[in-house]
Amino acid sequence: MFKIKEVLQAFEVLNSSLSWMLGYLKRRQYRFDKRLGVYFHKKTNEPFCPSCLISKNIESPLQETISGWQCGIKDCDKYYINPDYKEPTNDKPKDWLNY
Repeated sequence: MFKIKEVLQAFEVLNSSLSWMLGYLKRRQYRFDKRLGVYFHKKTNEPFCPSCLISKNIESPLQETISGWQCGIKDCDKYYINPDYKEPTNDKPKDWLNY
């Protein structure tokens, strides 16, 4: 007969394998942008958090900010900087009132 410990180990291996396979199939719906460091959904082009998608198998849409994207998951809270963002400059001419 099987020992309970062996059966539990077999279930753990099976569960781990299924979890990895489901995560892989889910990630196929996305394309990774190396320059930005985020995943984009292939159909909607919406950005998703790579940390949540890969390590937690959670589809977390990123919220766009002025200079990048923020993950909304409380335990993650990662921020991805948009390399195309440029700080606004103050191009007003300097005079005796504005210096």
